[in-house]
Amino acid sequence: MDENGLLRRQKLTKQFFMSLPTGVYLVSNHCAVLKSGCITPVFNEYVTQRDERQTQWDRIRRAGAAQRMCDVYRGSEDCKQMMQWRTKMSADSPSIIICERDNGPSISG
Repeated sequence: MDENGLLRRQKLTKQFFMSLPTGVYLVSNHCAVLKSGCITPVFNEYVTQRDERQTQWDRIRRAGAAQRMCDVYRGSEDCKQMMQWRTKMSADSPSIIICERDNGPSISG
């Protein structure tokens, strides 16, 4: 884990997903641009209990996040802090800001 709460970055395979502990926050690195101008991960949720994982995996696949890189955080607040840190470190994107959404943080630029 790094200082920003990122536990792991890896390709999101079913085997990897099923091995994650319940309660970590999973964020796809594949993003979509919303009408509001926010850029948001196509999938970002807390990992569910083992008996609900197949249903969650189906959502991951429908979102287009399967087989793409993802980040695993301790929680959504750690994810938000990492986005803020990345924004500060990015000289190329000084206008990016955090957008709050019901299912987690997004960025706008």
